[in-house]
Amino acid sequence: MVGMNLGRKRKSYNVLVVHGKANTTPTSMITFNERDMRYEPPRQDEPMVILVVTAEYKVERVLIDQGSSANILYWSNYKRLGLQPANLEACSGKLYGFAGEQVTIKGVIELETTFGERGHARTIPMLYTIIDVDASYNIIMGRPTLNKLGGVVSTLHLCIKYSVGQEVRRVWADHRVARRCYEDRLRIGS
Repeated sequence: MVGMNLGRKRKSYNVLVVHGKANTTPTSMITFNERDMRYEPPRQDEPMVILVVTAEYKVERVLIDQGSSANILYWSNYKRLGLQPANLEACSGKLYGFAGEQVTIKGVIELETTFGERGHARTIPMLYTIIDVDASYNIIMGRPTLNKLGGVVSTLHLCIKYSVGQEVRRVWADHRVARRCYEDRLRIGS
């Protein structure tokens, strides 16, 4: 491009931008093996229940639900986090469950959410839908979370892996907490 006038340089550059290759960041291959098995193989099909940090609080009883199209933060936990109703962004409508049940949405809020511990942590902004129902979980994280995190779940290993550059990071489920949530859910449902 040496010797071209500025107008031609801009035009050439614009053509390159339009026809240029997509900017893709290479990521590490994510696989699971026996080293990822933190616990004995589960006797039952345990759900992925993890701990995250959001609104500067550690939040336990976070269910990873690959079938959910929304990230759910329950109203009772919203208040425990010290968040004010005025912080909610209006969102009219209903959330529909698997069996067709309807729940009114109180609003939505974006919160920084941290996955992992210490040097292996990753923080991303997550959009939560707030609903007011009884639940044994504090948060349900669905596909939007996994996609934004780039997370891959192995229910056999009770582990989520995600890439940060060339490094693979992990978050393990706590099968004891998962079992307590299941037992609590039976009490709530009865």
